[in-house]
Amino acid sequence: GSVFVRAPVAEIMRDGSGKATGVKMSEKHCGGVVLEAKHCVISACGYRNTYRLVNNATKSSDSSPGKSFPGLDELEIPQGEAFVMANIGIRGTVSDLKLECANLWPQPAGDGLSIFDGVRAYLDDPLGVPVEDIPMMITFPTIKDRNHTLNNPQLAEYQTCQILSLAKMEWFGTVEKAVEQEGVDGRTPAWKHPERDVKYKELKQKWVDRFQEAFLKYYPQLEGKIEMFDMATPLSIEHYLPTGSGSPIGLDVNGIENGTEGCRFTDMKIMKKLDMKTSIPNLWITGQDTILCGVPIAQAAGLITALRVAGPFGAAKFVARSVWLLLSTLGEDQRNEKQVLKKKAD
Repeated sequence: GSVFVRAPVAEIMRDGSGKATGVKMSEKHCGGVVLEAKHCVISACGYRNTYRLVNNATKSSDSSPGKSFPGLDELEIPQGEAFVMANIGIRGTVSDLKLECANLWPQPAGDGLSIFDGVRAYLDDPLGVPVEDIPMMITFPTIKDRNHTLNNPQLAEYQTCQILSLAKMEWFGTVEKAVEQEGVDGRTPAWKHPERDVKYKELKQKWVDRFQEAFLKYYPQLEGKIEMFDMATPLSIEHYLPTGSGSPIGLDVNGIENGTEGCRFTDMKIMKKLDMKTSIPNLWITGQDTILCGVPIAQAAGLITALRVAGPFGAAKFVARSVWLLLSTLGEDQRNEKQVLKKKAD
């Protein structure tokens, strides 16, 4: 098959019977090229984006309920919360920096303050609370990836860190107006930097300063070691992962206070709407909206969708081939370790 980049989809094409037949690309960026599906159409851009792509297509003459995609007003689940995210580059080895392979989850609680009240206080005044009262998650990806220096030992001199914290998109602005009017053709494409005004840049710098202050409060030994500190806001996330909410995690995963009705995990009507096999023939959805948010879960959703599309025989064939590949790679880690030791010895 082929993988296309810088190729935004404008709509999911359907034939006269309502069956999904392919996708039409953006007129502005791709000349409206139509890609016809050989087997089926699988959408991994989220439930609401899939609905918009289906809704953009020419309406089918067959308007029976079984041929339509459930409307947005039929799904009461909101999008997940937005985030601010800091990406940090640090010079030094793990041992020199005295870092560990563990996430840190500072939460605003203690001294009579519950975590719920602390989070509410932060959401009410995100730039006013003390930096230690910002709920965040701090992780070091390079430390978790023990093989990242296998082919280039010099990378051991550099570490990366990521900080995540809840945020609201309205703190930073709104989605481009042209998007609401022109859809995908009105959006600044992901491969181009969006224009930001001075007010936004100044606000973003305030967040950089606060996150850096908090970061050094928890890791004071990294003072003077930071070589890059970049901040992504919900508008940054919306630029690359357009959901209308600045959320990178798809549909909300919280439970419902008034029982099971409306909960994506207990309400059978909602679960049916979010099923990978949609009501439109030949159209499937996959990713975090079908199971749960999180990188490994989203990946698992793709695998499960592929197995369901393949059917029982195709799924069995895939499993057999995977087992064979697994058995053929046994001992690969040990061989890699021997290669590293040999290079060091040489």
